[in-house]
Amino acid sequence: LSLMACQSCQENQLVQNDKIQNDTGLEDAGFTNDWGSWLAMEILSDGTPVIGYYDIIEGGLGVAKLAGTNWNHQEVDGYKDEQGLDQGDRGKYIDMVVDSADNIWLSYYDINLKNLRYAYYDSANDTWTNDIADTGGGGSPDAGLFSSITLDGNGSPVIAHYDANRGDLRVASWTGSGFEGTVVDEGEDAVDSEGASVDANTGQFTDIVADGNTLYVSFYDAAAGDRRLATNTGEGWSIETIDSEGDVGQWSTLTIENGTIHVAYHDVSNQDLKYAVGSPGSFSIETVDDGAYVGADTDITVIGTQIHIAYFDGQNNDMKLATLSDGAWSTQTLGVDGEAVGFHNELEIRNGSPYLGCYNYTLKSAWFTTP
Repeated sequence: LSLMACQSCQENQLVQNDKIQNDTGLEDAGFTNDWGSWLAMEILSDGTPVIGYYDIIEGGLGVAKLAGTNWNHQEVDGYKDEQGLDQGDRGKYIDMVVDSADNIWLSYYDINLKNLRYAYYDSANDTWTNDIADTGGGGSPDAGLFSSITLDGNGSPVIAHYDANRGDLRVASWTGSGFEGTVVDEGEDAVDSEGASVDANTGQFTDIVADGNTLYVSFYDAAAGDRRLATNTGEGWSIETIDSEGDVGQWSTLTIENGTIHVAYHDVSNQDLKYAVGSPGSFSIETVDDGAYVGADTDITVIGTQIHIAYFDGQNNDMKLATLSDGAWSTQTLGVDGEAVGFHNELEIRNGSPYLGCYNYTLKSAWFTTP
C-alpha cells in the first residue's frame, strides 16, 4: 500500500527519531535498516515497554525490551539457525499480550507456509518456544492474517485471525499443549452499490478482547463493507453489525472498560476516523476526525475518564492522537518534519499516561513518543 493508503515514538527524553539500538554486541546482525514494521507493543509489570516487530531484511520475528535508553533485541522466529539454515519468512500481522508474570505470547503470520504461528516467552526460564497455531481451512490454506491475541478469563491465549483462502473469521484457542482453530463467521454474499453480487469474505482487521469469561472480536466484513462484532459468553458465537453506513470498519481496534465496549475504526468511504461505544445490541456512533485521509491504523485505550485513539494521517504522513475528555474530542499531530510516521500504530498506558509507538517509514525503524 502507498503512504496515502496506509497499512497500518522512543520517550521524549530519549533521542527522538533514532533507530532502535541492537544491544546484542554483534557488529552486523542485519538490523541496521528496515525493521520495526508490523509493530506490536505491551508494557511489562515494572513499566518496561516490550515490542514485537517484523525484520524485513531477515524475514524474521524480533522482540525488544527497553533498557535505559537502549533496546535489548532477541531473534524469536524466522532467522537462520545455528547451522545457518533459514527458518522461513515469519513475522507479519503481529500481535502481543503479556500476562501478570510477564510471560509473553505473540501471534503472527508465516509468509511462506501461509499459516498462523505463535511464540511464547517463559519469563521464569528466559526461554522462547514457537509453533503453528492454525492452518485454516480448505485445500490451499492461507490463514493467520490480521491476527489478534488476548488472554481469556483463565489466562489462556486466544487468537482471532483471517483465513484468506476461505474468506472466514477464525479463532484459535489454547488447549494446554497447543491451539485448536474454529470458524467463527463465514460471512454472507452481498450486493455492491452497482447491484453486482459479491462473494462472502469476512474476518479482516480483527481485534479480540476478553472481558472476564466473555470474548469479543471486532472485524471487517469486506463483502458488505461493514464493521461487525462477534461475542462469545461461553455458549457459542453471536454476530452483529456495529456500523454499515458506506464502506466502514477497516483498521479497527477494540477495548473494554467497566463493561463498556469502545471501538475505533476507519470509514473508507469518507476517509474519516469513527468511534462506536456501547454494548452488544446497542451502539452509538460518531465521526471523530473528518480530515483528509485520516483514520487508518487505529489503536484505542482508556485512561481514567479519557478515551485515546492513535491513528494515521494519510495526507501528511503523521501519527495523530484523538482524546475524548469532558464530552469533547480534541486532536493533536505527532510526527517529525520530513519523515513519514504513523504506520502500525500502538498505544499503551505507561506510568498513567499514553505511550505510543509506530513504524517510521522514512528511517525504516521504530519510533516512540509520549504526547
